[in-house]
Amino acid sequence: MRAPRQVAPGLEAAAWMGVVFSLSGDSFAASRTLAFLQRGNELFHLALSGETLILLNADVRKTVHFAIYFVLGLLVYRALAGGG
Repeated sequence: MRAPRQVAPGLEAAAWMGVVFSLSGDSFAASRTLAFLQRGNELFHLALSGETLILLNADVRKTVHFAIYFVLGLLVYRALAGGG
């Protein structure tokens, strides 16, 4: 049984940078994520106020932003450390 091929760590980081770039466009703007949360609020009958949804939108966006760049940092670290 052959071992699976490994992707160069630098290519993983570059691919993730492409993901980050694609997520930074208008299709993932704050107004769109707020609309998504509003639809979820209606769908699940949560009765969250508009102010709560705006705060939740900001929290969700900041958390996802942190997570995306955290993963990028790990991939860049791995690439610079020589893989593995």
